[in-house]
Amino acid sequence: MSAPGTLLVAESGEGYVSAASHLISRELWAAAARRPGERIHVAISGGNTPLPILSDLRTRAIPWDRIDWFWVDERFVPHADPRSNAGNARRALFEHVQNAHVFPCPEPSATLDLETAAKVYEEAILGALGEAPVFDLVLLGIGDDGHTASLFPGEPELSETSRVVVPVPARNGREPRLTLTAPVLQSARTTWVLAQGEKKRGPIGRARATPAGPWSETPAHLLSHARGDVLWLVDAAARPA
Repeated sequence: MSAPGTLLVAESGEGYVSAASHLISRELWAAAARRPGERIHVAISGGNTPLPILSDLRTRAIPWDRIDWFWVDERFVPHADPRSNAGNARRALFEHVQNAHVFPCPEPSATLDLETAAKVYEEAILGALGEAPVFDLVLLGIGDDGHTASLFPGEPELSETSRVVVPVPARNGREPRLTLTAPVLQSARTTWVLAQGEKKRGPIGRARATPAGPWSETPAHLLSHARGDVLWLVDAAARPA
């Protein structure tokens, strides 16, 4: 158990972005060195915080041809939609580099509903990582309400234990989504939570509290039961008291 994980505080703005992309690059090379000749599997989150970091990764020396990129969660919208995590990541990073192996979540279509899309993406992950998928690196965020991935307080997807990917129906003004489940997130070899801004201070403090509180109130508490290393990279405004 890694609770509460390592807390690193970086400068805001460009300092935060540079520190995050440098550390991600270093972690990817470390993963490649630990398992020479094998594929490296990364799952990235959506939201605004990762986008400038992904953009900065263009400037880093990274073993692109060794890495398979997946998504922690995704809005069930076309990739061309400005709300699409995969579309935003493509524009920020992947269309600017060669040999990027990208596995975005399926887009909606006349023959692909939310439940089917979840099964399709689960099959893609199992095909790449095996029947007990373990990501080398997972990049997460944390919401003002303490959610992580698309696992929200009090909602049933947080309790799922048998699936890799689940559909999250439209609720509370949110569009439908796909998300990795808690057991998959907890199994990662390394997890980094990226957070900036004063509004993140409270939820980070609750998520890192020991003993851990109920996941139903602060879903990011699930990281207190992570089997790998957990690192919280925050700026000064998000640093918990």
